[in-house]
Amino acid sequence: MNATSPYVVVLTTNLATFSQIQHAAQAQGFAVLWGQSIENTLQKIPAGASVAYLVVDLSEDRYDCAEISKLIISQYPSGSLIAFGPHVHEARLNRAIDAGFHQVMPRGRFFHILGEIFTSSPN
Repeated sequence: MNATSPYVVVLTTNLATFSQIQHAAQAQGFAVLWGQSIENTLQKIPAGASVAYLVVDLSEDRYDCAEISKLIISQYPSGSLIAFGPHVHEARLNRAIDAGFHQVMPRGRFFHILGEIFTSSPN
């Protein structure tokens, strides 16, 4: 990873979840940034850096997918938005779909394909 590596930004409150995503992203050469709030996390991205993926853990009902989508699309239009959460939280997953996330999936599926997610081109 170097200073020009694109970022994978992960929004989650779960450190174990972040660690798994970080490992998969770094294995593909991405810089990884963890946060619990979209506004604070985006401020930590160096000027001129790109965001290839933004991953949102919908296990908790704390993230406004529409707001996140607007911020990422306006600042990093080529970034891919990914959301995952428990399959029983269908309403949360549907809010991510409605907000224009590129990939929305149940938690089990996300971790099943985690090794492949960062190997394809964003979007």
